[in-house]
Amino acid sequence: MQQKGGALLGQGKYGCTFEPAPRCAGGRVFKQIDGFPAVGKVALEDDGDELRVGKAIMALPLAAQYFALPSAGCKPQTPVLDPDAKGCRVLTESGSGTRFSMLIMPAAGQQLLKYGLQLDLLADTYRRIFVHLLEGGIIYQRAGYVHNDIHMGNVLVDDNDVARYIDFGMAFQIKDVRKWSDSNLGTTFHPKLIWQAPEVHAWRMMLNGLRLEAGVAQLKEFNPEYTQLEHQYPTRMSALAALTDLMRKSKAAVQKDGGSFVQIYGKRFDSWRLGICMWFLWSDLLKWGPFTQTPLYGERDLIRRVLGGLTDFDPRTRFSMTDALRLLEPKNRLLVG
Repeated sequence: MQQKGGALLGQGKYGCTFEPAPRCAGGRVFKQIDGFPAVGKVALEDDGDELRVGKAIMALPLAAQYFALPSAGCKPQTPVLDPDAKGCRVLTESGSGTRFSMLIMPAAGQQLLKYGLQLDLLADTYRRIFVHLLEGGIIYQRAGYVHNDIHMGNVLVDDNDVARYIDFGMAFQIKDVRKWSDSNLGTTFHPKLIWQAPEVHAWRMMLNGLRLEAGVAQLKEFNPEYTQLEHQYPTRMSALAALTDLMRKSKAAVQKDGGSFVQIYGKRFDSWRLGICMWFLWSDLLKWGPFTQTPLYGERDLIRRVLGGLTDFDPRTRFSMTDALRLLEPKNRLLVG
C-alpha cells in the first residue's frame, strides 16, 4: 500500500519530521545511499512527552555539545531520498497535529555501533568519547534525569568525532517516579536486552514469578558477556550472587510498584548502559593487533578499572558517572569549581 499520510514537514539536526504521523511496517522505508540504508531507526520523540523531555534536556547548559534532537522547519542538511516514504505499508495514521520523526543519521554523524568498526580511528578517540559521554550523563543527571535508553544506536558521532546522546523517549525524572511504569521500564523479562541493567532484569523476573537462578541462567545463555565479565572481574560478586543479595536486602525499596527502587538505583541504570557500550568497544580494540602500539593501550589498567566499576552487577557498588569521570579525568571542569 502506498504511503497516504505523513507529508514532509521539516528536516534538520539528524532527522525528518512528518505530519500527521505515519505508521509503517515491512520493507525499507528509504532507499539506500552508498549501499547503506539512509534511515537507521524511526522514533516518536517529536511527539508529546518525549519531545517535552528532549527539549528540557536540550535547554541544559552546554546541551548542544552533548545531545541532539530532530527538528522541524529547518533547511535540509542532507539529500533525502523518497521523503514521503512511498512504498511503505500503512498500518494506522494518527490524527492531524501529531508528528513522527524519521532519523536520518548522516545529518549528525553515524551511530556509535558503526563508528566503532573503524578501529584505528577508535583507538585515537576512545578515551575522548568516553569522557565526553560521561560529562553529558552527569549534566542530565544533575538536572534530575535518567536517559534510560543508552546503547550504541543511541549515540551519534559526527565528523569531528564528537559524540552526542539521542532518543530521550525513555527518559524520566527521578523526582517524578511514583511507580515502576513511570520509568518506562515495563514488566516483561527480556534476557536478550543486555544494555538493560541487571537489577532491571531481576525486578522483571520477580514480577513474572521467575526464580533469579533461572532468570540469570537465561541472561547468560543469551548474553555470554555476563560470564566474560565474571571472569574478568573475579573479585566481585557474580551476577547471581549480586542480584540475590540486592533483592533480599532491598525489601523496603522492592515494592510492588517499584517507585522507591527506581528512585534509589535509577541513575545507576545509565552507568551500566554506558559501561556496556564502552566495554564492547574496548573488547574489540583488545582483539585488534595494532592496538598494542597505541598510547591508549598504555592506559589499559585504568580503562579496565573504570569499565569494571560501571559494569558491576550490583548497583549499590557500581560506579556513578561521576565516579568514572573522577578516575578518567580528575581535573575535569565538571568536577572542580
